[in-house]
Amino acid sequence: MVVEDWYPVCFVSHNQGGEQEVTYLRFGNSDGIETFVIHRSFHGIRESYNEIIEEFRHFHNLYHDVEKNQLLKFDERGDEKVVVKF
Repeated sequence: MVVEDWYPVCFVSHNQGGEQEVTYLRFGNSDGIETFVIHRSFHGIRESYNEIIEEFRHFHNLYHDVEKNQLLKFDERGDEKVVVKF
């Protein structure tokens, strides 16, 4: 699922018993679901692109091959495997 112009962090303000309460939503929603692919756009100033969430890239130690626009994983022998193609 790709979410266009999705912002992963959100603050929601509401009135709780006469007091204003601000809630931090890590994934931008209250259901706790985090998108896996984020579409990044820059108002035409730079080219838009998709990216895989940082936690997944770091957990799997993926290398971003910029020329081929894909993410690679290397095994113990140094052989590469394409994990994501954009």
